[in-house]
This record gives sequence, C-alpha cells and structure tokens, in this order.
Amino acid sequence: MFNFIIYEDDMNATNLYKEIIHEFIGGKKDGYKIVSLNRYDNNLVEQIHNLIGKKIYILDVHVPGKNGLDFARDIRASGDWLSQIIIISEFEKYRKEAFTSKMLTLDFIAKDDDVTNCLKATLNLAYKITNTHKAYTFQYNGELYNIPYHDILYFEKDLNDNYSFVVTEKGSYKIKESITSIENKLKGDLRFFKTHRSCIINLHNVRLLELNTNTIYFIGNKETNLLSRNKKKELKEKLTNCSILTK
Repeated sequence: MFNFIIYEDDMNATNLYKEIIHEFIGGKKDGYKIVSLNRYDNNLVEQIHNLIGKKIYILDVHVPGKNGLDFARDIRASGDWLSQIIIISEFEKYRKEAFTSKMLTLDFIAKDDDVTNCLKATLNLAYKITNTHKAYTFQYNGELYNIPYHDILYFEKDLNDNYSFVVTEKGSYKIKESITSIENKLKGDLRFFKTHRSCIINLHNVRLLELNTNTIYFIGNKETNLLSRNKKKELKEKLTNCSILTK
C-alpha cells in the first residue's frame, strides 16, 4: 500500500496533485491511498503516522497551523527517515532550507515551474527509491498491502492452520498464509528467524529477551512467548551479535 499525503491549502493545487497521482500510480499494480490536509490537525497527523505501508509526502510551505517545512521536520523527528518528502512552494527562497539534513527532502518544486511534469518525474523517483526497501505483500480486508520488512515485528500462526498474523508496532493483520509459506518467502533475509513452529521474528526489532520466561519483547511494547527450547541458544547468539539485551 502506497500512502500519498498532500498538505496543501489551495484546493485547485490539491486537485491537480491528486490527478497526477491517479495518473502516475493507476497503471501500476500497487494499492494506494491519498490523504489530503488543508491545515494542520494533530488528530489527522497522528492517523497519518499510523498508516500502514509506504508514504510519500507532498508538502506546501504555507499551510495554516504549521508550515510544510516544520511538518517535514516533525516527520523526521518522529523517527521516519524512509518516507519520501517533496516540498512545493511559490517562493524560491525556501529551496535551500528544504534541503537541510534535518528534513532529508527528495525534491523542491517551485509553483511557477511546470508543476505537472516536475511532480510526475519526482514521483517516479520516489516510487523507485521506496521500492528498494523490501516489503511483505498481502491482501487485508480487500486491500493490497506492502509492509516494509523493517516495520514487521513478527509473524504468528493463527489457530486456523491456513491463516497467520503479521504483527507490526501499529497493529496486526490476518492473512491467508501458513507460517511455512511465509518462511519460504523470507528465505535469505537474515533479519528473520523462526523461533517456534508457529512464529517468525524480526531480530532487528527485538528489544529484550527473557530466557527464564521465554518472552521476546519488541519495540512498541509488543511481545511473544513462542520460543522453542531448541531455539533458545541460537536466538541468544543472534541477539548478542545484534547487541540486544538477554537475561
């Protein structure tokens, strides 16, 4: 799932960006969603942060409540350094500020340029960059999702052998796949480790391992105790190499 977030108070400009996105992504197989804001709203921004999938932001500099450059800083301050950010403004003077290291923006587009062609070209680059990050693809509630591997905490088998759960910091998703099928898809990616016949974890997202209770703690206060006796030693060694606390 690709999430396009438009932060723009000019309705005509918002509609233009939407048309460009529809035209750009429409011919691709990826599912996508467009969210537009015409002013800063804490509740809506929180919902955006919790969106599952890849994000591409199109931010205008002058928007009521908070300017687009400050919004970009907030995105990076939240720990999101992978989403692509495109700054759009009618004022060329903001170009230099948009490319500071604290924002890590992909492009700055001046509104007196050929916005349509400039935005199409930048979206194409953003799409290519974003797709370099491996993601797990599945359908959930009729929508196609691509969850980046780095966002996955673990996979866990459902009581029904034909289903499993993909667990992330922001929620879990039931998919019609067995753990064995998932394991085959993840083969070769060393960040994933099968701790139990019913569980595969992302080693990079483990926060703590308690061997006496067989509990694996992840970022975001998630945990699982699906750890087989014969997997304890190997898991401890792998986490020690990752400098993860075990006790």
